[in-house]
Amino acid sequence: MPNLTPNSVLRYWVIQRHGSPSRKIYYDTLGSVSRMEYFLNQCIQDVHNFSPPGKRIPLAFDEWNLWDQSMRQLIQCNYNLRDGLWVASMLNLLHRVALDVPFANIAQMVNCIGIIWSEKDATFLTASGEVFRLYANHAGDKYLPAKVECPEMPHKTALAVLDVSATRSGNRTILFFVNRHYDGAMDVTCDLQGITGKQNVQAWEIHHDNPVQYNTPQSPHEVAIREKKEDLSLTEEAGGVVLKIAMKAHSILCVELELELDIVAEP
Repeated sequence: MPNLTPNSVLRYWVIQRHGSPSRKIYYDTLGSVSRMEYFLNQCIQDVHNFSPPGKRIPLAFDEWNLWDQSMRQLIQCNYNLRDGLWVASMLNLLHRVALDVPFANIAQMVNCIGIIWSEKDATFLTASGEVFRLYANHAGDKYLPAKVECPEMPHKTALAVLDVSATRSGNRTILFFVNRHYDGAMDVTCDLQGITGKQNVQAWEIHHDNPVQYNTPQSPHEVAIREKKEDLSLTEEAGGVVLKIAMKAHSILCVELELELDIVAEP
């Protein structure tokens, strides 16, 4: 440990722990999404149980974010790629419960548990901020149900190692994939039923070799959205199309399909 004053020892320890490459901390962090899912589902069920028959009462989840318990003394904090994977998993979860929870705000925006870091000489998106930008720029306004078959994370929560959300907006179908495995890449096969016609496909990726990489004032784009052109194929099959894509370990992927639908004129 460097030469620190007593007041700075705690801050140093917190930063070292938060940036630790420990697999236990990594999976404990991502596994906590299951607690958020349980909490939301319980709230939704309670409201359903006590609502007037036939009346859906929506909920507002007015503040959510990841805050490491040991970071409570920090006014300005940064988020690494592992935290960004957590945010992506949360956004996928919020897509799934959007009919009951149509309003959800991440807290906060700048510095204090903020997804944006700002100081006198630098302002940049943290890894969590980059994830939020990816979803904000591409997510559709209609949710599509998706079924996932994959192994579980090596963690007591047994969450699926691959998390998926599918949305639609106009002629665009947008898929979000989160590979939550610490060091395991995966080949994803996605069966898209009911899609016909020509498809133009684009993909964007958030990844870094280091699962706890931060953006910093000196290197503000270490964890960033980058276009993905390789390891991506789309083939037509009966009733739809099949998307095959290779995902790196601890990565996030957005795939956008722009459809030029076949239109058959009525006689």
